[in-house]
Amino acid sequence: LVFDSGVTYCTKILKVDTKNYGLPQTRMRTYMFVWRPDGDNFRDDLGDFWSAIATHLQSPVRHSLEAFILSCDHDIVRVFREALMGPPGRATTRAVFMEHDFWESGHADLKHNQLARRAIGQQDLARFQTKWGPFGEKHVPPHYWLEYLNCQDQRKVDMLDILHASAARDAEAHDSNFSSYFW
Repeated sequence: LVFDSGVTYCTKILKVDTKNYGLPQTRMRTYMFVWRPDGDNFRDDLGDFWSAIATHLQSPVRHSLEAFILSCDHDIVRVFREALMGPPGRATTRAVFMEHDFWESGHADLKHNQLARRAIGQQDLARFQTKWGPFGEKHVPPHYWLEYLNCQDQRKVDMLDILHASAARDAEAHDSNFSSYFW
């Protein structure tokens, strides 16, 4: 680094892969450690010490991501699906089914959905994946949990369609329920 000042800084760049730090995914990250050395000694070894600590903290993944995905007939999945069909899930589903069409509602987030659709070139009423409509209408692929989708409001279901269209356009996989994608 070059700074236009009378102060000396040192840098150390370290490239790491998250799978070497306990996360079951491959994500390359680059970290830059910047410090001001004592007495302007640019040969300060603090960066090497920092790199050694990061190397010492490595904890390689012991299981693949697939090892964490439960099968459809697993007891935890069964209990979750039963809860979605139980009284709280039915109450939520009833409330969702009472909603009028999101596109006619004037909902505060409607403009965000419209902008996201325009950004990927998707028409406002194109619902390729969920085919949702007013009053809880949905026709989803078999791998979706209809019990779960029935508890989601129309805006979130619309975001699933937007995200799937975006993934198809970019030819890359996305987690459809990745919460940071929702506004």
